[in-house]
Order: sequence, then C-alpha cells, then structure tokens
Amino acid sequence: MSNQKSGSQEPNEGDQERKFRKVFLYIVATLITVLTVIIFGIMVVRGYNDKIWLPIAMQHFPSIVGLPMAAIASLLVVMLLKYTSGPIEFEILSLKFKGASGQIIFWILCFLSIVLAIRLLWPLEINVESVRMLQDQFKE
Repeated sequence: MSNQKSGSQEPNEGDQERKFRKVFLYIVATLITVLTVIIFGIMVVRGYNDKIWLPIAMQHFPSIVGLPMAAIASLLVVMLLKYTSGPIEFEILSLKFKGASGQIIFWILCFLSIVLAIRLLWPLEINVESVRMLQDQFKE
C-alpha cells in the first residue's frame, strides 16, 4: 500500500514542480518587463522635467530600450520553446548542451542574434541638428 502512495506522489510532485516553474518563469518575465517600463518611465519623467535625459535617450535609444527588450524577447523565445517542445538540447561541434545549460546557451544565442539585428538594421547615426531642435523645444 505504501508503494501505491509513493508511486502516486511522484507524478504529482513532478506536475507541481512543472507548474511552479511555469508560474515562476511568467512572474520573472513579468517583473523584468514591469521594472523595465518603470525605469523607462522614470527616465521619461525626469527627462521631461529636468531636460537632461532627452538627448541621452535620443542618442542611445537602441541601447536604452532595445537591449532590455532583446533580453525579454530572448527569454520569451526560450520559455515558449521549452514549454511547447520540452527541454532544450542541442549540440555544437562536439559540445552537447542539455537541461539548464541548453536553455542558457540558447538564450545567449537568441539575445546576440537580436542585438546583431538591432545593430545592423537600426541607423545609429545621430542627426545633431534634430537633437538640438528638440532640446530647444523642451527648454521653452
């Protein structure tokens, strides 16, 4: 009889662990997104009130907003892939990545590919005249 109890508890513990991980990952992703929005909101409010963040935000928008969003997007891709097709396992050359290492390496690859896309597709040249015009508008 004790074998039946221990046998029936193991799948329940596995199900509970999966549910906990799923909920925990969604909570972490939500907290990261909320904190990013709050920090960006603080920067916008301070930039509007003090006029100090506007030139910095305009000149470095891909790094201020693009990189945190790339991190979140990479996390969501890894989470979605894990929950739709199971644990992430792959092999590069002779290195095998399984379990958490597979997820970490896949997140790094996703993040770097999004960052590279931002770098290649976003014009990083700054039009100094338009920045000055915006600074003058906000000073008034």
